[in-house]
Amino acid sequence: MARVIWPRGGKPFAQMHLDGKTTQYMRALAKIARVAMCAKPLLAGPVAIGILATLKIPKSWPQREQADALAGIIIPTCKPDWDNIGKMCDAFKGVVWVDDANVAQATVIKQYGLEPSLRIEVFRLLPRAPLFGR
Repeated sequence: MARVIWPRGGKPFAQMHLDGKTTQYMRALAKIARVAMCAKPLLAGPVAIGILATLKIPKSWPQREQADALAGIIIPTCKPDWDNIGKMCDAFKGVVWVDDANVAQATVIKQYGLEPSLRIEVFRLLPRAPLFGR
């Protein structure tokens, strides 16, 4: 949920408010990330993230559709939106990286599976040749 703030003499900006369920999930992600980081220093340079979100196949679907979803023939176009999945990485600020502004590349993939899961991989980015003909 968002609301617009109109500061005196300044530009308006949007302020985000997360619901309780989302806040709880992000706290759990931060806790898991702390364990995975094993007290390593925060990443300060550019990083790339890869997110694989596995969504549970609806039990109400016919067996044929469930099999097609499991085989990757049916790709999820349902909620949650890809950008909302990516926003979960806000939980990593101060845990994995200094600021999420350091994320220079991101990929979010949604797939169906037997059990819901979220796999997030973070990579340091090394300098490379420019993209798109620059």
